[in-house]
Amino acid sequence: LIISLIIIYYASVKLASHDVAASILTIKYFFGFFLFYFLFDLKSNLVINFVKLALLISIITIAEALLVNTIIPREMWLHYPVDEFGDIGHAGLFWGVYQRPYGIGTSATVTSAWIVVLISLGDSQKLRKKKNIYEFWLPILAVFLSLSGTGILLLAAYYLIKHFKISLVLFIAFLPFILIVFSNLSLQINLFEKIAPKYILYLLEYKKIQILEEFNIASLNEIIFGINWSIDSPMPLGGDLGFLNAYNYGGFFVIIFYLVLCTFI
Repeated sequence: LIISLIIIYYASVKLASHDVAASILTIKYFFGFFLFYFLFDLKSNLVINFVKLALLISIITIAEALLVNTIIPREMWLHYPVDEFGDIGHAGLFWGVYQRPYGIGTSATVTSAWIVVLISLGDSQKLRKKKNIYEFWLPILAVFLSLSGTGILLLAAYYLIKHFKISLVLFIAFLPFILIVFSNLSLQINLFEKIAPKYILYLLEYKKIQILEEFNIASLNEIIFGINWSIDSPMPLGGDLGFLNAYNYGGFFVIIFYLVLCTFI
């Protein structure tokens, strides 16, 4: 009840001084998880078969990869990101011919990471003794079709730790060497460009510049409740810098809310 009242208060402030549609999207983005929190925390008899869920999301991702590269152009997919001119941005076109799917996470990184998490949750369940061949290979195929460096590394880390008993610390220690190997393999086909050391160093520098540019909040109201934005402009929510994003468009209110939530619940 207390959490619900806090969210209602934040929503009231946003709606009173903000574009209505943008306010609703902001509230949904930062607090939409609360509906799922209630669903999974009601101590009900809800049982989710994570193996089947991973399989379902994987089939959807694979189908999207096939369709977007054949009969349905990427401009027709509503969950693909667009720039300020309405054109597809960060299209993820590899080798000039392959368009990677964005999936239900509206991001190749998010979707592939979800699949790996669902694989691990499914393996930890005792609902059935053994996966069939489709339940094992289709999620792996979906991760590779997503061509997300994060997804592929998570998948490799999970199976290395699970089957070869390699600790997470050991995997992280050898990660730079793994990246160098992948980088050398990619000299001709550029298959592993998203996890090559050169790309990662560029990414670190690029994110540093983004961080320095984003700390431009002026008024006290914006510091507490976040920057206002218009629904007519590209939606600023999302992206790699989640914590900074929360500070900019959710304000300290959202930051403190999450810190309290993670501490006491």
